[in-house]
Amino acid sequence: MYSGALNRKSSFLVPGIVFGMSLILMSQPDSWIQRGDFGGIERYGAAGFSIDGKGYIGTGYTGGLRKNDFWEFDPASNTWAQKADFGGSSRFWTVSFCIGSKGYIGTGFDGTFTKDFWEYDPVSNTWVQKADFGGTARIRASGFSIGNKGYLGTGNDGSTIHENFRRDFWEYDPSSNSWVQKADFGGTARHWASGFTIGDKGYLGTGSNNISGGTEDFWQYDPNSNTWVQKANFAGTISFAAVGFSIGSKGYIGTGAAGVNSNYVRHLWEYDPSLNSWLQRAEFPGTARLWAVGFSIGSKGYIGTGHVGNPSKDFWEYSPCTSNLIFYRDNDNDGYGDLNNTIIACNPPLGYVIDNSDCNDANDEIHPGAQEVCNLIDDNCDGQIDEGVQTVFYQDADGDGYGNLLTTLLACTVPVGYVENSMDCNDTIPSIFPGATEICNGLDDNCDGSVDEGVQNTFYLDSDGDGYGSKADSTLACAAPVGYVGNSSDCNDTNNGIHPGATEICNDLDDNCDGSVDGSVTDVSQPDNQVVCNNEVTLPVGFNGSMAGTQFDWTNNNTAIGLAAIGTGNISSFIATNTTNEPITATVTVIPSPNGNVFAYVANSGSNTVSVINTATDSVTATIPVGSFPFGVSVSPDGSKVYVSNNNSNTVSVINTAGNTLIASIPVGIQPQVLKVTPDGTRVYVGNYSSSTVSVINTTTNAVIATIGLTSCPGIGMSISPDNSKVYVSNYCGDLVSVISTASNTVIATIPVAVVPGASSISPDGSYLYVSCLGSDSVYVINTATNQVVNLIPIYINPLYGSAMSPDGSKIYITNYSSSGGRVINTTNNTSTAFSSEFGGVPIGVSLTPDGAKAYIINHNTNNVTVISTATNAPIATIGVGSSPFTVGNFIQDKTELVCAGTPKTHTYTANPTPIINAVASQMVCNNASTSTIVFSSPTVEVQLHMIGQIITPRLVWLLVVLVI
Repeated sequence: MYSGALNRKSSFLVPGIVFGMSLILMSQPDSWIQRGDFGGIERYGAAGFSIDGKGYIGTGYTGGLRKNDFWEFDPASNTWAQKADFGGSSRFWTVSFCIGSKGYIGTGFDGTFTKDFWEYDPVSNTWVQKADFGGTARIRASGFSIGNKGYLGTGNDGSTIHENFRRDFWEYDPSSNSWVQKADFGGTARHWASGFTIGDKGYLGTGSNNISGGTEDFWQYDPNSNTWVQKANFAGTISFAAVGFSIGSKGYIGTGAAGVNSNYVRHLWEYDPSLNSWLQRAEFPGTARLWAVGFSIGSKGYIGTGHVGNPSKDFWEYSPCTSNLIFYRDNDNDGYGDLNNTIIACNPPLGYVIDNSDCNDANDEIHPGAQEVCNLIDDNCDGQIDEGVQTVFYQDADGDGYGNLLTTLLACTVPVGYVENSMDCNDTIPSIFPGATEICNGLDDNCDGSVDEGVQNTFYLDSDGDGYGSKADSTLACAAPVGYVGNSSDCNDTNNGIHPGATEICNDLDDNCDGSVDGSVTDVSQPDNQVVCNNEVTLPVGFNGSMAGTQFDWTNNNTAIGLAAIGTGNISSFIATNTTNEPITATVTVIPSPNGNVFAYVANSGSNTVSVINTATDSVTATIPVGSFPFGVSVSPDGSKVYVSNNNSNTVSVINTAGNTLIASIPVGIQPQVLKVTPDGTRVYVGNYSSSTVSVINTTTNAVIATIGLTSCPGIGMSISPDNSKVYVSNYCGDLVSVISTASNTVIATIPVAVVPGASSISPDGSYLYVSCLGSDSVYVINTATNQVVNLIPIYINPLYGSAMSPDGSKIYITNYSSSGGRVINTTNNTSTAFSSEFGGVPIGVSLTPDGAKAYIINHNTNNVTVISTATNAPIATIGVGSSPFTVGNFIQDKTELVCAGTPKTHTYTANPTPIINAVASQMVCNNASTSTIVFSSPTVEVQLHMIGQIITPRLVWLLVVLVI
């Protein structure tokens, strides 16, 4: 490292740092006091030594100038006096020491590396140049004196500072003014090392070798044998640019820079050569620094000047320890030390105390005299744990949070199975505890000393045994008495077929106690009466009902007219018969009744029509014109309306199923495709593919009441929760499902799924949504409570357009549009199996009949519908429809509403008989003779007789009479 200085007691020094001035005449062992500031300007990298009770500091660097002024310190008066300027050039980073009564300074940096060497005589206050240093010119070297010789070595001698470290070592003999090279320094080449002299030995170590930022090895030099011996490593943080000096038989190294980050330090360490060991001493009190000056005068050490971030000039005096004591580590700073962690020092170092009675030096709350607390620890170090501070806890066998007064345990914290209170009156039943809800069970549930207070239940007489009671007859009890039940919702307690939840039937009674009698009534138009003659043909009679699917059963009270006694459906023309002589009248009574037929509505995109299929006969019964390219179909919950999206017309067609007539066309967004009627039938949600919107239609007004923007193209999939609260829309282009709140008609969440999400189904309870994804050939299972995908079901080949759930929610039927087949998902274990591969080309939509017995598959390329038996998963029918059917959604009616038979209507057929005349006798008379009166008669009533001609012969006149009706 830098310059060193020796007093006449051979004490070595390396530059250090000092602070402001304060005059203190007395100091304690192992302590520092501030002395008068250095007399010159602030600096670092200066040189210094002591001679005959005086200290000397000179040269150095101010941060802008190299200096050559030189100053003497008198410890007795605590004053500085300027002396003759250093004889060489202004410089810093030199080496200094004293031999006898003379001081020496050499090497250093004056703008170049130097090797000149100078002697100072304090008596004459003069400088004399001596023989140049024997080695190369250098800076940051180290040195000391032993006896009447001086020694200088290590340092840096090149312009490439970090590559020119040296370890050569040289001896100067003032008597011959000559240098002799000695054994190289024992450690690695370095600069900024620190050292001192004790007796006839020199010591050198620390410094920087540019490998780890600093070194810690320490070496002893014996001039008699010219050998180096390694000693105990420096015990402080690896350091460089520190100061060194010796006092008596001990050496000291302090301040400098330490560690990889070269942080400035304030430590001071004492080396005892007799023990070859280091002891940390009182920390330097000035600002941490490096490149300071240090030396000793008599029994005191001194450190001053140096670099503290900028040059400094403060100066400090150290009084060494005169008597070592044992101190004990106080890690937790509670004033009590650890018996097993000691240090020998003159005064207690920071973090050490004279007491050794701490029993836990990691916790400042644990020490002798501390308050004992209940924590399983000996807090006051008296050898006992938790004495007198444990708490009584009570067993809580039933885990209800309340304890048993009779079973206790002493502990600090609540043991498992115990609580702090003893309030339980029954520790075997968890539902019994103070504050529990009293229930009617013959027990004191809330531990208040009373049983079943105020909690008996009201039960109602169930006379008809249907499980529903009558409000008119009740009793209080804990459990239901025989013949009583807990509800009072029966509206007729004399008929066990009438109760809430019963099936409503057409009987003019409120069977299910919902306040209404029966359901809707189907009716029939009044037919006209007809009058014909015998053998004439009647007109056909077509019965027109008020509801689609109405069945017409009729009876005839007079079959003699030529009409059967009973029949179903319309009455065709027939030949009336009447072989009597009187008119015959037949009265026909027709009764309209629901026949339960369910119809499928198939949208034909190529012919712009909807085919109506009777699912009872699997035959097309009607064809309805709609808009251009009909795409999606949704039937209202009551089966009375069918809504059809027209992709190319940007409209929704509304069909009345009673007459299969088009009753409205509603403009919506661009390219409407998927659509769905809400479970309550009040709204229709329509996905508009190209405008990326959803139109909301009010089914009462057939008007759009809201338009909802989506991320991208809602194409095929839409499901609505059973409670009407949410709409789930597959974004065909956006790889996600949008969740719409029906309350606000806004998107409230988006759920990422795979590429190209399509058709979807929702479980009957609304807890799971199943979305077909073309991009992954899978169905994604979404938990609707968390809007998270919870499962993935492989479908294998292109699931996209068709998805239909069975009425009980146990199965989902999926069409694979490019494989002419489909899959059935078991929702219990989320697995799938094939259910048929015998569809037509490109299967699109799929719907199930309300009983789940049949599945209808739309075949786009073959213009037909395949009917599958869900019991066997085999085709049972193929139904031809219109061109290019493209139908997604719920296209089959779900007739769950009760429909009752309507009022019978009657009409008559009257057949009149064929008119005839009774025979009359022929007469022969002579000329001018009178004939007999002829009386015409007929068995047929209301017959008129007309004579229409005569034949006259020469002798006789014959009359021809014709009977005319």
